[in-house]
Amino acid sequence: TDGGLGWYVTCTTDNTSRVMCITFKDSVYGFGVCHGGKIVRTIDGGMNWVNVDSLNNRNFFKIIYVTPQKLFLVGGTPTSDTSTIMKSDDGGNSWSIIYNQPGSRLKAISFIDTLKGFATGENSEILSTTDGGINWVSVASPVTGRSFNGVVFVGADTGYIIGGVRDSARTLLKTINGGNSWSIIKDEIGGAYNDIAFYKQTLGYIVGENATVLKTTDGGLNWTAEIPDATDALQRINTVAIYNEHMAVI
Repeated sequence: TDGGLGWYVTCTTDNTSRVMCITFKDSVYGFGVCHGGKIVRTIDGGMNWVNVDSLNNRNFFKIIYVTPQKLFLVGGTPTSDTSTIMKSDDGGNSWSIIYNQPGSRLKAISFIDTLKGFATGENSEILSTTDGGINWVSVASPVTGRSFNGVVFVGADTGYIIGGVRDSARTLLKTINGGNSWSIIKDEIGGAYNDIAFYKQTLGYIVGENATVLKTTDGGLNWTAEIPDATDALQRINTVAIYNEHMAVI
């Protein structure tokens, strides 16, 4: 509550329920997803969290708001090949499984608008929906054997997928036709990319293994490497958030 100067624990889970992602609708209402198939909720700005739903034998990785009432989360089974997407249409009060098919664990999800969205995951999995998540179809990937850890769009047509193989390959894909097809921008030796974020379509960052930080100021046309202070090549950077033109946090 003091701009990040001090931190304290508000919730703990058992050792099978590692928290993977949180999202907030406003300063009060928020959700988190965990390994172990748990969904947690706060209605007091994060002071307290309670379990609201669970799905056995699932690892959840990402949860997002599409509208104040519509949320999606993605994941899959940790030991067998199943892709899982869950949806809430009532602000998270109830959840339903809308996709649970043979495939790989899904790591990320993003929507261009309330109807068109994409989910990505392990083994180069790309899924798309054009009807608000009711139906999902597979999209061809130009590269195989990669974990796609993030997907983001900077407009209706232009989007990026990031990932790779944890310690050996880094991959960046791009679409210029709204996700109908994807092309390889980078697929090279190195630590995998773990997250991507943009601010106002032009300023963007990619972060990943081996203390990787890439920056673009032209909407993703060019990416330059940055070396943050107090990092070394063994460090993993999991996520990035951009607050404004002058402040980002990794």
